[in-house]
Amino acid sequence: MFIANKLKCTLSVTVLLISVGLVQAQTMGSDAASSLSRITSKIHVPNTNSISADGLRGLVRNMNAPVPMKTAAASWWLESSQDTIFALFPGSKIYVSQIFYAYNTNGDSTKVLYKIYNDTTSQFENSTLDQYEYDSNFNVTKDLTSLWDKGTKSFQEQSQTIYAYNSSNLETERYSQHMLSGSWVNDNRTATTYDSQDRDTEVLNQNWGMSDWVNYDRTTYTYAQGVFPTMELYQTWDGSDWVDEERYVYTLNGDNNIETETYQVPNNGQWADSAKYTYTYNSNMRISQILEQYQKGGNWVDSTRTTITYHSSTGMFDFASVLVEAWDGSNWINQYQTVYSYNSNNQVTEYLYQEWKQLG
Repeated sequence: MFIANKLKCTLSVTVLLISVGLVQAQTMGSDAASSLSRITSKIHVPNTNSISADGLRGLVRNMNAPVPMKTAAASWWLESSQDTIFALFPGSKIYVSQIFYAYNTNGDSTKVLYKIYNDTTSQFENSTLDQYEYDSNFNVTKDLTSLWDKGTKSFQEQSQTIYAYNSSNLETERYSQHMLSGSWVNDNRTATTYDSQDRDTEVLNQNWGMSDWVNYDRTTYTYAQGVFPTMELYQTWDGSDWVDEERYVYTLNGDNNIETETYQVPNNGQWADSAKYTYTYNSNMRISQILEQYQKGGNWVDSTRTTITYHSSTGMFDFASVLVEAWDGSNWINQYQTVYSYNSNNQVTEYLYQEWKQLG
């Protein structure tokens, strides 16, 4: 399924962030976050049919990339004097950290240094160092993580991820390794294949065996036209063959946006419907409503409805509000909503999560 960095929380928590003098109060709920993930993964960007089949999934991944970017080159840049996350529960410790960034002449981050405040020494001490390498097309080719060794007072390499790309600058392979007794040992690998239109047709995950990569699971995609597939099949490897686990069947509207998404599971050798999502779009081709239904007695039964409004008419993900309702058999009942506030620069300053309480 199209996933855009899903945020999973078991509680609705309030986190106070202090960074570069900016204070933001954020309140997040798990269901609301899940709804946002579904929203951002189904939107087709007009005039971009040539992008890969990842579509918005890749776009969102890039928007939330772990490698920070800076327009001007600098040797070291301190993101903030201190980033403090206040304890969520009484009696918990408060952790204070500093994050430093180094950049190359292209403005790409080459190093990210994390320091943790030590209450005993009253100093910030080295903790983790991430280092990045790039190819001539500005693609990340290696992500190396080292941990600070207090004994040797030096950074020791711990893990790394290696990336490869095709001529279209689409990632074809990534594999991770960990350091063991001075040598790199393979962990897992993800290989992606594409069709002639740069749409991914298979994403294969493997683990390292004794001497070679061993299949773990894979997702394959089938297309009709446009950037979104008409079917997405997930399978696992049983040691000798691929076993069907689940699949999503999509219908597309005239704008090549996903109109319906049906989730199916195997049942006695056949695919059985389990859940369905129907998407409604506004005049700017952004999702305005999501209807979730489940299968009961051969019929689709309403479950939840998500209604989305936007801050502006041009932004793709500048949500103004997200309202979730539940069907009680006769009426739609408010459940919760997330409201977003913006400053004059159209930057989000607050996320307000509200639950609906029935009085009386």
